[in-house]
Amino acid sequence: MKSIVKEGLRESHSRDMSLQLARLKKQLDARLKDLPEHRRRYAEEALHRILQRFYRESEDRIATIAEVALDAMEHDAYWAVFERINATDRTDVSSFAAALEDFGMVELSGIAAQATRRMRFLDYLQELIDNEATLEKDVHKAFETNLWLLGRQYALMSSNITLKRVIANYSDKKFTGERASKRPDLLLSQDLADSYLLIEFKRPNHPISREDIAQAEQYRDDLSGTITSSSPLRILMIGKGSAASMDKRYGTDMTTVNSYASLLSSARTELDWLVSSLTRP
Repeated sequence: MKSIVKEGLRESHSRDMSLQLARLKKQLDARLKDLPEHRRRYAEEALHRILQRFYRESEDRIATIAEVALDAMEHDAYWAVFERINATDRTDVSSFAAALEDFGMVELSGIAAQATRRMRFLDYLQELIDNEATLEKDVHKAFETNLWLLGRQYALMSSNITLKRVIANYSDKKFTGERASKRPDLLLSQDLADSYLLIEFKRPNHPISREDIAQAEQYRDDLSGTITSSSPLRILMIGKGSAASMDKRYGTDMTTVNSYASLLSSARTELDWLVSSLTRP
């Protein structure tokens, strides 16, 4: 009799849970559909755990808790994954490993989503560069917080408050009065290895000449004394590219000239490869 009653209660509980879950999913169906496919499964698993934990609570209360959980999942893709990892029995090695594998899947899907958004960003940036009215300060704004545009080797570089102040103080002292209109658009950045990069932005339609390079190297000489580092200060100049009159055979390893078109093309190629690699079966 005990086993019959127990089995009956288990079936009744399972039936009630299924009905409650169906009602809850119907109530939250619109929000579940808005979630990316790879996160929808985690969301449904989380809703099931919420039903188990709050089985005796009213449906209104459970729905409220579920709404809060979905809010967390929408803003943090890792929320449901860590919930699952925390709920996993550590003695069940196979399940624990599978839960950790889910973390990697979320990581990969996050990278793919970021790459797709960056591709869209490149379209907007192309519009800015193609606009004849675009000035140095305009492209500076776009590049300053997106140094990944320069390539993977620059992705971890950043310009902190101190470096911005160095550039501001230098420009304020050097370019005053009538020379204020000749103030260059410079960005000084640093990576984790204490290497520095001085970027000078030119207008997208400005070909970079030997005179431009000589001027940028003068900026470097002036700034070198304010940077207490044994690492060399490299220069990157970005504009329309090298002027036709400049013989590219005679360059310098410490100064690089590039065009906005070339940078965007390289960034797009790298993102295309990344997205295709992640979606390849």
